[in-house]
Amino acid sequence: MMKKLSMGQKAAKEAKRKGKKKEDVSESMVQALLAMNESTKISNEILRKREVDCRAESARMMVFKEAKEDAGIMAMQNSDISPGSQDWFKKLKRDIRRKTDPKANADCYRSLFEEPQSPQ
Repeated sequence: MMKKLSMGQKAAKEAKRKGKKKEDVSESMVQALLAMNESTKISNEILRKREVDCRAESARMMVFKEAKEDAGIMAMQNSDISPGSQDWFKKLKRDIRRKTDPKANADCYRSLFEEPQSPQ
């Protein structure tokens, strides 16, 4: 059963209810802004991690490409080219051997060429 309120009490109760709604709206807006801020921080962190991963993958692919080129040069037969070109290729191959294993003898070649593994 409903209790009858006097006009003063009813007006006070209505004013309190309206004031509470205003507080609720402003509080919910603050909460929404805080949630958006947190979401933006998380999104920025995800983007930063992706950028780091892309840079690492690019660097890995550059090393792979260089090793593949080196393996191709080391596999070349240079017996049918001019003596000047032979000397140039011998120097190039010696530099590649030193690059692949600086501590080893310059006559040894250790290929760094391996097919890249796909990320799992």
